[in-house]
Amino acid sequence: MKIAQVLAGYSLGEADILRRAMGKKKFQEMEEQKEKFLQGTQKHKIQPKKAEEIFNLMANFAGYGFNKSHSVAYAMIAYQTAYLKAHYPVEFMAALLTCEMGNTDKVIRHIGECRERSLEVLPPDVNESQRDFIVTSKKIRLV
Repeated sequence: MKIAQVLAGYSLGEADILRRAMGKKKFQEMEEQKEKFLQGTQKHKIQPKKAEEIFNLMANFAGYGFNKSHSVAYAMIAYQTAYLKAHYPVEFMAALLTCEMGNTDKVIRHIGECRERSLEVLPPDVNESQRDFIVTSKKIRLV
């Protein structure tokens, strides 16, 4: 997006349209954007051959770069999630139950998983229960 802004005079919104076209591989829209990009680079006195080469590099990157960057981010999140689930199972499940509080089916499924993993789930208690699921004495207290 920054390349389109600096070299071709795109606004931030226009650069986002270009990014989206490349990311979703909309070839017709990319061709339209290529013409616009090349016209913008002419105004910034960039040689047409160099501008086309830059555009092609951006398009080529869009073919794999976004996917790889997202894959890395998802891999990091998956690793961190697995670590927390393995090393802090009670706290993890309490947080998961809190996140899914609005979906009764998922709460029931996660409580079942707690029981399969021998994590004790305590019933609601007027003195201890809070707005969220909590951990008390290494047990999960229901809302």
